[in-house]
Amino acid sequence: MSIHQFSFYSNFLKTQATGIVILPEYKVDGLVRIPKPTDRLKVLWLLHGLEDSNQSFIQNSAIGRYANDNQIAIVLPNMVRSFYTDMVRGPKYWSFLISEFKNRLQFFYPLSTKASENYVAGVSIGWLWCT
Repeated sequence: MSIHQFSFYSNFLKTQATGIVILPEYKVDGLVRIPKPTDRLKVLWLLHGLEDSNQSFIQNSAIGRYANDNQIAIVLPNMVRSFYTDMVRGPKYWSFLISEFKNRLQFFYPLSTKASENYVAGVSIGWLWCT
């Protein structure tokens, strides 16, 4: 697996958006296979809880192994204590997550754009937005 930390200016948040993308590696005869530029990965968008950050998944789980075993990219946005909502007088976190964030990462990384190959999961407050 490879772990990528990213940062880009968000038009919705009016500040830098940060997060982590974990990409699986597929080995053939002990060597990492380099995918074709047209290969797209299934994606798990994993949302952290209110008192955690995206780092919690890396520190407290075997998430990299899961990415490799299932050949799936895992995206961990850092949404701070936003409740994943658009604030009346503040950043538009929900709009950012469902519009700008997903589109930007599908541009930056080899992530599938098919709805059937995108999954959302979360813990704590992150879980509430998975339905």
